[in-house]
Amino acid sequence: MPRDGSGIYTTPAGTTAVPDTTIESAKYNANVADVAADLNAARPIVAGGTGATSAAAARTALGAEASSVQVTNYDSHIFENGSFHSMPGATAQPVNSGLTGNAVILAGNPAYVTIEARDNSTGINYVRHKSGGAWSAWIVDGADQYVNTTGDTMSGDLTIDKSAPALTLKCVSGSGSFVAGYSGSSPRWVMALGNTDAETGGNNGSLFHLLRFSDAGSPIGFPLRISRVNGDALFESSVYFCHSNSGGSFFTFSDGAYNTLFLSGSAGGTYIKGSITTGDLDFVTHGTVTQQISPTELTLNRAMTINGQLVATGYAIKAGVSAPNSHSSAFNINFSPSTLWIDATNIGQFAFTSDYRIKKDVADLPPMWGTVKALRPIKYTQADFTPPSDIAWRAAQAEKDAAEGKEIKPAGPMFAADDVERWGFIAHELQETTVESAATGMKDAYDTIQSPNPWTMLAALTKALQEAMARIEALEAAASVPVR
Repeated sequence: MPRDGSGIYTTPAGTTAVPDTTIESAKYNANVADVAADLNAARPIVAGGTGATSAAAARTALGAEASSVQVTNYDSHIFENGSFHSMPGATAQPVNSGLTGNAVILAGNPAYVTIEARDNSTGINYVRHKSGGAWSAWIVDGADQYVNTTGDTMSGDLTIDKSAPALTLKCVSGSGSFVAGYSGSSPRWVMALGNTDAETGGNNGSLFHLLRFSDAGSPIGFPLRISRVNGDALFESSVYFCHSNSGGSFFTFSDGAYNTLFLSGSAGGTYIKGSITTGDLDFVTHGTVTQQISPTELTLNRAMTINGQLVATGYAIKAGVSAPNSHSSAFNINFSPSTLWIDATNIGQFAFTSDYRIKKDVADLPPMWGTVKALRPIKYTQADFTPPSDIAWRAAQAEKDAAEGKEIKPAGPMFAADDVERWGFIAHELQETTVESAATGMKDAYDTIQSPNPWTMLAALTKALQEAMARIEALEAAASVPVR
């Protein structure tokens, strides 16, 4: 058939008739046969045809999509780009209903297809993928990624992976916000992050509640309730400080008529009687008062034995054996390095180690003759001084005490002036003359009182003494040689 590669038809050579001549039958028949063959072949698009002999092939050649093709078997149907529909009873459809949908073939490869079919009665959209010629299961569009904002049930865990994640429950006053734990279909615990008590002002209402339920799913009590007004927590039964309510220490409250806190769980054991907000608390053992706690401090008339750690914000300074306690300052001890702190000020180290196992890069000191000569021994008397850090700390404490209505006690200087003559050195001068570790801290530090390191000075003086001894021995040896 004389059509070129572009689909353009040209007549066969020799078929053009010449006037007043006999038409040759062979050429005539060949031309007629060629025309007949061309008319029965797929007409090219350039000639006004579709370039195909079937509707599907014609849509492919023209780049057109199928429209409302009926699907009777979703597994075996040859899908085209375009729309389709199926009737109830179609094989492998997601639901037994009338469906309408669309199909998309990836890059013209029928082995990779995505189809969407919408249920005409419910409006739910279903999705299915063919990959490598194999169909996936139907899924509800978006059901594997999103939760319905109007209410939904998840079949998997929920994880929030971000910086500062938050779960926010919003409600109106009196309706409550709840988090519930179920066993099957029965509730076991419900935590109310604001219960159904209406908010009436003054931080009333929307209390924190923890509600427990029976095996049958019925509420049986509130183990814990917390007020927004003052943060008071109300427990419905004992509060234990051990892994079980047997064989360990725990405490429980009696009813309000007795105002009693029982330790070790029985009235025959040790218990506390009274209210710390209205008067002294009595420590009672078998009916005998042994100790008291006043509303402001604990006074023990007997020795106290602690088998575990004693933790406090600080320990009050006492001037001497018989002197009264001074509550204006407190001390603490830091482990590494061994340092004494008073309030907010580093007083200095008070212990030094000399074990060979904690030393490296050990070497003999260089000559210390000149270094020791440069030292400045002094005599002095003590001056009034309070470090800046302690002044700031005292001001903050006074402001806090005033806000809490506490008595503000005057505090003198940390170091009080006197006329006692003392001998010693200036700490920062030792650092400048020898090494920085010759004293703690740095000159004029905000929160540190410098202290000398006696080991540094002892090492320097010992080295200088050894040098002096060597010189003396050399002079003695020279003096013993006879003069000739």
